[in-house]
Amino acid sequence: MMTETHDQADSRQPADKAPPRRSAGRIPVNIGLRTVKSLIAVGLCCLASYWAGVSPFYAAIAAMMVMQQTHGDTRKNAKTRTLGTFVGGSFSLIILYLDRGFLMENRLVHYAIVTLFIIPIVLFTLMIKRPNISYFSCVVFFSITLAHYQDENPFYFVIYRVLLTLFGIFIALLLNGTWLPRHRNRDHLFVLDDQAVSILQNNKREQIRLNRLREEGCQVTYQTDWTPAAFAARWPQLPLNLPFLALNGAVLFDPLQQSVLDAIPFDPVSSAAIQQSLNLALAQKQVPGYFAVLLSRRDLYLSYWGDSTDSSQYLIQLIKCSRLHHSLLYQPDLCGYEVLSYLLLAPEPVIADVTEPLLKLPVLAQRTPLDLPDQPGLRLCTITSPETGGGRTLAVSQQLRRTCKVTTAEWLLSGNRTAAAGFAAASRLDQTEPAIVTVHELPGRLTAQDGKQLLKYMERRFHARMKPDTAIPESMT
Repeated sequence: MMTETHDQADSRQPADKAPPRRSAGRIPVNIGLRTVKSLIAVGLCCLASYWAGVSPFYAAIAAMMVMQQTHGDTRKNAKTRTLGTFVGGSFSLIILYLDRGFLMENRLVHYAIVTLFIIPIVLFTLMIKRPNISYFSCVVFFSITLAHYQDENPFYFVIYRVLLTLFGIFIALLLNGTWLPRHRNRDHLFVLDDQAVSILQNNKREQIRLNRLREEGCQVTYQTDWTPAAFAARWPQLPLNLPFLALNGAVLFDPLQQSVLDAIPFDPVSSAAIQQSLNLALAQKQVPGYFAVLLSRRDLYLSYWGDSTDSSQYLIQLIKCSRLHHSLLYQPDLCGYEVLSYLLLAPEPVIADVTEPLLKLPVLAQRTPLDLPDQPGLRLCTITSPETGGGRTLAVSQQLRRTCKVTTAEWLLSGNRTAAAGFAAASRLDQTEPAIVTVHELPGRLTAQDGKQLLKYMERRFHARMKPDTAIPESMT
């Protein structure tokens, strides 16, 4: 018998909360960790320059410009700044050599040559495929050739300028890569579903906090109702370094190897009955088309039956532009393939009519709202085998923990108590280890405030000294 699980996100919209009142004339002050680290970095540059008897100006400027919210962004900025400094310093040496070798005392001639040298600098950065360093290269180049070319020993200033900039970059990297001596549960895995990913990725501040947690060693992966390639295309900036569950738990996919690690397909009899029902709905014009996700060896294939519509093209374009690979098939012969899931992209009334004949079949259907501005009311219906348990079967498998190199896992599910109860029951099926899989149910409709509380909860759990069988608290707050 079919089991339906609904994402409660679009069945009811949450009431808008009134913004907190602020006292008249008061400006909210929020001093973050980046500001504190920048302050310390500038202070260290000034202190070191005082001992060395030099000006801290260039070191302090470099430290401020390199410092970013996360260590990864700081490293990228440091590489850009370092390469730009060397390129600008090298080209400035050429100008200084021309000044000394040909005694160009005419300032207008000097300025003309400096201006023309912008072209070779930009071309060089393009030639080495680093166009983002052209700005920093020109800044260093101008600071030497326009401000200090008349110094008694300008060659000394080139070395002085480069060394101070590198020192400031080093201080910024050192501070941004230094973590407080806190306990970290690097062998504990957090699994986020589609709603949690959506609220975190659409909020810049929470996205930075999550990236900072990852840099500290926090293990985070995902469970989605989409195919792996469609999920990756919907969130192109999302790091996919660990295997994740797709198709509502029907497949465990490794994004690095781009292969299936484990899967739970339909049995042939159920698959044939489902497709027969869907073909009948297609012939009666109840639905314009449907997708099937197929498995052959370790590769995934996406096939489509029906007419081309905006909704079908949306999923096909996601697959085509994704960093992960699925092959696209059109009405193939299913002989030689295992069917993992059937997908419907249609409004809720259409999905309800089409899935009604499937009520007597052993399937599990998950409906997820898409919230597309050009296609309001569109839903994704993911039909899988009931053996997936909405992901709980693969959740308790050792394959997931072995590939992610963790000992415990924690699912953060949104608004589905039936699925959460199933997960909790399944976590007790593995009698060889303690309670290794735990479940925390999130609100049915996540808001920005819920996302903030979710990050606070993850940070607290990541730094807490907990045992593998620690119970999940009732509230994240």
